[in-house]
Amino acid sequence: MRTLNCIALLLVGAVPASAQFKGSMICKEDLSMALRSDEEDANVSFKSIAKRTFSLTINREYLSLISAGQSEFYECQKISYRSNKNRALNTIKCQSATNFLTLDLKKMRFIRSQMDPEDETEVGFSYGSCTLL
Repeated sequence: MRTLNCIALLLVGAVPASAQFKGSMICKEDLSMALRSDEEDANVSFKSIAKRTFSLTINREYLSLISAGQSEFYECQKISYRSNKNRALNTIKCQSATNFLTLDLKKMRFIRSQMDPEDETEVGFSYGSCTLL
């Protein structure tokens, strides 16, 4: 009986750790670009920027992104089809001020964008893949 109690206690204690483990991942950008504007010509074009690696932690309705020692916090919600609200996708969309992140939990792919209408040098886009830790 004591053995069963010990096993049950170990299993119950492992459930929260397992839930936290499943929500942590490392993501790498495959493509990353930002707007470049030439003030002389008033032309806007894209420039490639260095690809980054960052970590994500998902906890129900919140996502935490850690990159280069800085943390960003996002509020998230699941995406569902417009025509059939009951059919859920394995995708979540997250937003934090001018930053947006969409994550496909089945394919482990993401799209991240930064859109600041007040400063066009702060407009960027990237996509890539993630792996669970």
